[in-house]
Amino acid sequence: MPEADPFENDHLLQTRDFFWFVTCCKAWRTNPWLVATAALIVVGLLSGLGALLSSAELLTFLQSLSIGATLALPFVSARAFMQMIGGASSTRVQISTAADLACCDLSRQDLTDLQLRGRDLTSSRLTRSNLLAADLMGSLLLDVDLNRVIARRARFDFADLTEAVGHQADFRQSSLIGANFTDAIFDHADFSDAALCDATLQNCDLRSATFDGADLQGADLRGADLRDADLRRSDLRSASIQGADLRGALLDGVDLTGLKMDDLTIWPDGQSPLLGTFELTEADLELLSAPAKGDETD
Repeated sequence: MPEADPFENDHLLQTRDFFWFVTCCKAWRTNPWLVATAALIVVGLLSGLGALLSSAELLTFLQSLSIGATLALPFVSARAFMQMIGGASSTRVQISTAADLACCDLSRQDLTDLQLRGRDLTSSRLTRSNLLAADLMGSLLLDVDLNRVIARRARFDFADLTEAVGHQADFRQSSLIGANFTDAIFDHADFSDAALCDATLQNCDLRSATFDGADLQGADLRGADLRDADLRRSDLRSASIQGADLRGALLDGVDLTGLKMDDLTIWPDGQSPLLGTFELTEADLELLSAPAKGDETD
């Protein structure tokens, strides 16, 4: 006689939650490895929704798919855990206008659209935070940790980022007009299509940074480390690159009109305005042709 199924003819199984629970139990008894693999795939997919849905929204979404709260809650918990160890908080942070933000830890927070204009965030941590479309015009960001921050379409006009660190920071389409990046480290950062007119990037570490389509008109890049940087289609008109290191940089389609440089500027191998490899009109080459001070005669 076949073994009786303890789940048969149980009126409690008429509810949706118990139906799913029993289905999973039966599948587990039949093929536990298959169920475990499917569960990992589902949890992975649900955790991917973490950047789009809050826990409450995710629970509602699961229930709309006829998955009851009994099974949905573990998935929500798994999603929260994955987000905690690998992403920003799903709860948007509200910051008082009177709050002291200097030396504050705002890592992994959702600061989307936040108004922080003129605020002092000196030595604060914003690692992996979401600053999408945030307004930090004129803010003090000295020695701030911006590693892997998402700051697309944000405003940093005239902000002071002296000695800030932003490894792999995302500033695509952001406005950084007149911002000060002196002695900062933004290697592998993405400034594609960003506005950096008149920005100060003196002695800034910009190795492997991307400036594809960026507006760098009048920018001060003296002494900047631009090795392996992507400057394609950028606008460097009237920019200053005295002493900058551009070895390995990509310069296709760059507008160098009125560029200011000197004999300490290091160009990519085989490329130099002096060798005629660039179309450099109205370039400022006075420092190259002028004699050194020690060589001047009366």
